Amino acid sequence: MNYVLLMEAYARLRQGLVDLGLRLEEGADFSHAVAFAMEMGRTGLTEHFSPDLNTYTPPGAFWLRAIDATGATVALAAARLDDLGPMTLADYWRLYWRRCYPGPDGRCELAAAQPAFSAAVSGRVVYMGEMWVHPDWRGRGVAALFAPAIQMLSLARWEPDWLYVWMRPGLYGAGFDNLTCAFSRVYLRGIRWAVPPTTVDDDLCVALNSRADAEYWAELIAAGLHGK
Repeated sequence: MNYVLLMEAYARLRQGLVDLGLRLEEGADFSHAVAFAMEMGRTGLTEHFSPDLNTYTPPGAFWLRAIDATGATVALAAARLDDLGPMTLADYWRLYWRRCYPGPDGRCELAAAQPAFSAAVSGRVVYMGEMWVHPDWRGRGVAALFAPAIQMLSLARWEPDWLYVWMRPGLYGAGFDNLTCAFSRVYLRGIRWAVPPTTVDDDLCVALNSRADAEYWAELIAAGLHGK
């Protein structure tokens, strides 16, 4: 892992946010992240990071936010490490989603057959979510700086084998896509359902990086080529 490269990439992203009048702050108390989300008009965090459903410790998860000169939250995201060992991402999802997300008459259930990529992902896996930019700041380049920043921090902190995010289909290709977030691979309908969840879209996309993919993006960002 080239930590100098990662820090160069992160420094460039952070400076881009500073140039917009923003600074970054991170923490591991997710009750604070709930408050930041509500500050931006959301009802709280999703099931993935809600402290009502999860108990995260500082070594395993953190949140990142961008704030303006008044201290108001402009952008928010969170990341966690799932150390799967030999378990595949598909098998992990099968247990995880059923625990966290309701279906029409109980709990949601994954279909028996899942996309092939999810059976090839195992080991140290980082999930990043809660990515949100305040409506007043959208269209000003915040997402293209903020979303890769949490990926660079996650890469340096955990040395994961894989990193991924969920994307709503309506956002993919609409200014907040896998290239904006610095992901090399995207899978439409990245998860398949026998009983779909009732509180989230049932046709989510998955944006995915291997460690090598993420390091490639770090090279582009450090060289000032991301978004060119």
